[in-house]
Amino acid sequence: MDTSIPARGPLSSIFTFLDTWRAGRERRAIIERTSRGLLEKARRGKVISRAAAPYGYRFDPETSTLVLQEDEAKIVRMAFYTYTQERLSLVGLADRLNRLAITPPGAGYRWHSSSIGRMLGNETYAGTLWHHRWQQVGTTKGNRPRFKERPKHEQVAVSVPSIVSREIFEAAQTRLAENLRIAKRNTKHEYLLSGLLKHACGSRMGGPRTRRAST
Repeated sequence: MDTSIPARGPLSSIFTFLDTWRAGRERRAIIERTSRGLLEKARRGKVISRAAAPYGYRFDPETSTLVLQEDEAKIVRMAFYTYTQERLSLVGLADRLNRLAITPPGAGYRWHSSSIGRMLGNETYAGTLWHHRWQQVGTTKGNRPRFKERPKHEQVAVSVPSIVSREIFEAAQTRLAENLRIAKRNTKHEYLLSGLLKHACGSRMGGPRTRRAST
């Protein structure tokens, strides 16, 4: 707070408001300049932050590039091959990785089908990292930021070393899309039967309930 602002008196609240507004405007200007700088860096083909490095890569701050982490890259290749060639499900793939005692990404101690699904859908593994992908569009009721994906023409593609071929990546996307359609169809079928079937106790069966996820 500016020390020249009077602490008391009829004008103190006005001066405080103006000082807060000015500080907020300066913060927004700094954020905007930083964002423009990072976007320009991405357009020059550079990776803009360590957070952009998924499992299988590490970020090199000296060159602003992604470098293969070969011990993890082998696991990524195995996951894509198993999913596309052996036709193992996401749940089955997670179970296999856990039985092989392969350390999962992050601080977790087990592989989960959801995290494997995100891995298989990440185009970085096929050699294209997308920057400037998400845009904040407000907040949730819990005051957490809410994002939506920007149109593709607004995103910035950065070439990185690929871990799997484009063909294998596209095969994984096709199967993920098929599984999603089957899951939706099965869910619809369960609700169509809801109320028609009965438990042994005589009560009617209902479809599964899920909580709405916050984004």
